Amino acid sequence: MPKRNPLAQAAERAARQVLGDLIHTLRRNAGLTLTQVATASGFASYRPVWLIEKGKMAIPPEKVASLECALGLPPATLFWREVRCRLLGLGFVLPSDLQESPPATPEEIPELAALVGSARG
Repeated sequence: MPKRNPLAQAAERAARQVLGDLIHTLRRNAGLTLTQVATASGFASYRPVWLIEKGKMAIPPEKVASLECALGLPPATLFWREVRCRLLGLGFVLPSDLQESPPATPEEIPELAALVGSARG
């Protein structure tokens, strides 16, 4: 397996920490516990949600929509932030207009939706 670029890894870690902080804040503002969000998202325990909030774990592709729903977010809110983390981790340099807002919905760009599932293989 090829070595990952340390700068890409650092960029992914930083983006993942920002995403985790956002999820943590949203959960707390909604008055939800880790266990409540985990259960509503289909996780077997609170630990994956805790790891995601700490920026230590990617959101599994099959859990993105259920996590958005559990937090009361509109569809694709976390999807694009997760895509951004994964692209940064792969060494992509993103244009500034893609830093925070999605260019389209996942349904409009199926290649990116597929990338979320295959980037970590």
